[in-house]
Amino acid sequence: MKKKQAPKIIENIAGSLRGHYKQHQLWKAGTRVNLHNHVAYKGSHTTDKIRVDPEVEDAFFNYKIKRDGVYQLHDCESLFHHICNGVYDCSGNFGDEKMELCNELFENIKNNPEERSRFKNHLANVFYNASSIVFDCVSEGTYNNIRKKMHKFDDY
Repeated sequence: MKKKQAPKIIENIAGSLRGHYKQHQLWKAGTRVNLHNHVAYKGSHTTDKIRVDPEVEDAFFNYKIKRDGVYQLHDCESLFHHICNGVYDCSGNFGDEKMELCNELFENIKNNPEERSRFKNHLANVFYNASSIVFDCVSEGTYNNIRKKMHKFDDY
């Protein structure tokens, strides 16, 4: 009898998870907790989830903070996540609440050179040559323009 093997996950490169992406949502007392086995977003030309650069994924764990007994993303990584979620998972459509949250998170990191640099590095690892376009839109608060401007950018 042939021994079953565990599914292989892409371990060392960003790329399609080919069905190995798992997400669970837990609700309790009006609080939602999202659990993921990888940091991944829909590709711009596919519905498959694409894993982010492992360096970014590591930062999600290395820069977590504890608030009220619960670990949460640091403001820098949270802003990055909401930007990617809006651009990729929501097809570039940022609702009012998401824009307000992104503005608040950007205000928290913009004057801290270390966090600002880390945020720009995350953007470069996902948006490549278009990262400056994304950063400019974030700093201007024009989130709904990010995807449009990226698609017009030749070097993306």
